[in-house]
Amino acid sequence: MIVQAQNYYHLPSSTQTLKKVSDPKEAKVVEISYDSQLWNEFREGDELAFGRIYEEYVDVLFNYGKKFSSDRELVKDCVQDFFLYLREKRVGLGATTSIKFYLLRSFRRRLFNYITKTGMTQHQTPTDLEFQIEVQDCSVQNFIEEEANDFMVKKLNKSLEQLTAKEREAVFFYYYEGIGYKEIADIMEFSHVSSARRLIYTALNNLKGILHEPVY
Repeated sequence: MIVQAQNYYHLPSSTQTLKKVSDPKEAKVVEISYDSQLWNEFREGDELAFGRIYEEYVDVLFNYGKKFSSDRELVKDCVQDFFLYLREKRVGLGATTSIKFYLLRSFRRRLFNYITKTGMTQHQTPTDLEFQIEVQDCSVQNFIEEEANDFMVKKLNKSLEQLTAKEREAVFFYYYEGIGYKEIADIMEFSHVSSARRLIYTALNNLKGILHEPVY
């Protein structure tokens, strides 16, 4: 069933819709309205809506999953199973004004369970999983000048490697996916929004400190 969704590539996406709106605040309203309507249509059984959601977010979820596991087939299977699950359970799904946020939050939990069942040892937990990103994945690249050379890019990648897994994941959500503190807190299952904000601030401060260390 999932493969059939690829037949909907001719449909306009939310990104294309937003390009027609110049004012950022107005664009946000359009995005929320678009997501709410599309999600509700999907929950009501509209197959075109399902195809559009699949088209827009299958790569987002796959790329996110790869940062927890280098096993591409495992992540691919998990993404496919996740969309099948959504399709089967659509009637019971809750409403949302942000499809990306809803999918990332739900997929993260499902991915952890999937990895646990397919290979993690009994001594590991989902929180032990590494989260790998590189500067090319994320607009945290703005830490350095736009004309930065390959040396600085490599140094920043090394710096990202020295962050904790949770710090890297929070930076990824905030700078690459454009997700706010509240949503990050929900996705990463923090009790307070301040925890997400503090985690990102800590990550940025650590990055700045590492970047200013001398290179030998």
